[in-house]
Amino acid sequence: MPQYDNEKRFVLFPKKVQTNPKAPNWEGTITIEGKEWEMSAWTKTSKNGNDFLSGSIKEQYKKNVKNDEEVPF
Repeated sequence: MPQYDNEKRFVLFPKKVQTNPKAPNWEGTITIEGKEWEMSAWTKTSKNGNDFLSGSIKEQYKKNVKNDEEVPF
């Protein structure tokens, strides 16, 4: 069976708990050139009353990752 190609596909999930009114309403990931990126989106309404999503994409946050220079040999 061929492996699923997730390239240039994304998923957004609604945030269930909204503690900060400026925080995104939706969060998810997208894969571009084999690298996974974080996506955030805000639900907004235009001046004409049309609902839309406004979003951003950034590199995934890596907690406690050290540079190669910091790794002892």
